Amino acid sequence: MRAKILWTLCLLSLTWSTFAQELSVRRGDYEARLGANGVEIRYQGTPIVIGSSFTLFRPRYEGAHFATADLSAFAPRREENRLVTAGRIPPEGAQFTHQVIVEEGGVQVWFTLRLPPQEQPLPLEVALVMFPPEEFAGGSYALHTLFGQVRPQPLPLQKPATSAPGTLQIVGNVREMTLMGKRVQLSVRVLSEATPIFYDMRSREFPEPQRVYWLLYGWQGSGGEWRCGVQLQARPAEQATSRATSGRVTLREGVRGVQVNGIFVHGEAHPVEKAAARELRQTLRQMTGAEIPLVEGTGDNLPA
Repeated sequence: MRAKILWTLCLLSLTWSTFAQELSVRRGDYEARLGANGVEIRYQGTPIVIGSSFTLFRPRYEGAHFATADLSAFAPRREENRLVTAGRIPPEGAQFTHQVIVEEGGVQVWFTLRLPPQEQPLPLEVALVMFPPEEFAGGSYALHTLFGQVRPQPLPLQKPATSAPGTLQIVGNVREMTLMGKRVQLSVRVLSEATPIFYDMRSREFPEPQRVYWLLYGWQGSGGEWRCGVQLQARPAEQATSRATSGRVTLREGVRGVQVNGIFVHGEAHPVEKAAARELRQTLRQMTGAEIPLVEGTGDNLPA
């Protein structure tokens, strides 16, 4: 009996080992796999994507039909240089397909949802890829437009304080951008008509692996097919690339300096004044990488 159990365990172990090997693909400098946190991608051994997830909500975000990061329940399979996962999810008739395509020149990640007609739109959120702060925090990002590359903007070392519960939109309507990290420079190019938002989720109330940078798509689906996709291409970071620091901002008049701890605007100030305060905060962030809190109120508790 004991020998039979041991033999069964050996078979299970062998099956699991073979299955785990089938869930990874390597081409050139790139390796992709599917894990408990979703998609994981490495470039020359350095993690550049550390997770993914998708959630199909009920109407008006009143609960969720389905949410997951781990795709193992859908028996993902390897097809040459692809990791392919497909399955049916609630509500009845809904189907999704997830693909990771690994080539020597980069990696593509795709997600497709087919939704039967709905009486009310169902919100869909897809964090197609999640980027590690360990690599990119303290670096910078730069958007690419029809007019060329926009000047790089800093990615602060620490998550800035915001009025929302941990959500910070870094930039929206992303078509193409470059992330400059410690070891890797990563090009992110959107391949689909749908465009994502780049978020800093480091203090959001998510499980620890998801408190990172998100490339997040959204859709209000009443039926039909919707898809999103990105291409990732990496190269070693240039050693001369400057990195942002969480330094201080000091205003000087002659030899006298005053450290800036915050920007205050009165709650009853004119909208133009409030807009100017936000613009000042953004300008200081672009110049120094420091995050200056923007405080709105009566001013009663401000230090003298």
